Amino acid sequence: MTKNRFVTTRNAIQERLLKDYDVLGTWAKVGQKWGLNKGLAFMIAKKNYEPKDPHLRHKLGLPALIPAPACRECGEVHVAKRCPRKPEAKHWRDWPDERIRWALENREEAVRIRTKP
Repeated sequence: MTKNRFVTTRNAIQERLLKDYDVLGTWAKVGQKWGLNKGLAFMIAKKNYEPKDPHLRHKLGLPALIPAPACRECGEVHVAKRCPRKPEAKHWRDWPDERIRWALENREEAVRIRTKP
């Protein structure tokens, strides 16, 4: 049987750290309660610091950060398959030579002619 783990948001953790600070009074005690050092507890609560270390993220209930492939065209990570910065060619004259060659070789008339006995 697997354990259900709840993924919390960074804002919720900030609120809980600030609430613990109000109750406990010092960042050292807050850090001790959470298993962090006092500086890191302060940075997460007050300075919007987001820990990158997977062990810290797991300890705080944050999701793991995983590497994502960067776009070849612009170097950024996109959710979509196409790069939004690179406009797709609207007319066949703007296509690269390889795409024109592929389109000519795989057009419907050429496929029908090649497949007929």
